[in-house]
Amino acid sequence: ATVCKKSLALIAKCKKRTPGDYIERCEFVSSVNAPHGIDSVNSTILHDHYDILGGHFSFGMADGIFPNAVASPDVDDSGDTASLVRHMVFLRQPMTKFVSHVLYQQKQGNEDKTATLEETVKHIKKRVRMFRKDGEYMGSLDFPQAPQVFDQLLTPTQFIMTQRLNQTIEEVMVLGTQLAIDNLMRYNAIVGITELVPQSIKIFEHALGQIVSSAPKEEEVQDFFSRYTGEDEPKKNGSNRGDISTGSVLKELEKDEEFMVIFREFVKYEEMLYDVAMDMHEKQYEAAKKGHFERYTLEESSEGSRASS
Repeated sequence: ATVCKKSLALIAKCKKRTPGDYIERCEFVSSVNAPHGIDSVNSTILHDHYDILGGHFSFGMADGIFPNAVASPDVDDSGDTASLVRHMVFLRQPMTKFVSHVLYQQKQGNEDKTATLEETVKHIKKRVRMFRKDGEYMGSLDFPQAPQVFDQLLTPTQFIMTQRLNQTIEEVMVLGTQLAIDNLMRYNAIVGITELVPQSIKIFEHALGQIVSSAPKEEEVQDFFSRYTGEDEPKKNGSNRGDISTGSVLKELEKDEEFMVIFREFVKYEEMLYDVAMDMHEKQYEAAKKGHFERYTLEESSEGSRASS
């Protein structure tokens, strides 16, 4: 989601975006408290009337709507501009994401929805081994039911840069990971972690509370987020297929140490990205508890987490 300094609760969603497309090519889904109805995404209308844009769109796609509000890596390489638009992103632990994606495809009927726990584990092992034999990584998979990793974290211009023309899969993954990490920091994204939903919501509550302009709107923000922050301690979020949970599949996979070596290699670039995102998330959570945010800079990211190391 992208938030600008106006008011709260005007929402437009985009879905099924073709990677590299701009905001006008998103599909308009719904709006809340809109001053008037619209049938399609239009940059002028979004700029004039909408404060929150939610959906499957990438960094850079809203830069044309709020051109003076984002320190875009495509335009400004300094990273020093105070951002009036904040991008909110959610990331998930890569192994958990991959297993959850398989269970979701089973639930949707794209894979065997009657598979037992043992059959699902066997299937995942077979797929991961096959992908690595072909030199693929989780983020390099390119087919309709593949889990998307970097699509929303690259600008349209950057996405073109990562096309595989004259580049190896490894080179594409290194470049995509580095660009995604840089974007999180250059855009000063507000980072949510799927495994830490209540903690993430508290960060978002603080961020939205900073942009409201009146006490009633501040109370509205607090009331909205109180529905999601009832726990004193953050709890893990897990997807499941009903009879089989993500956690139960991971537990079985972890028993096979030989496979886990392959699995870790399969998600290693996503882990680099996730590690930086988690570090940002933890710093933002601590800052939110103190009542302020500070820009997370490139220098704060440990060299060990960088894809170029």
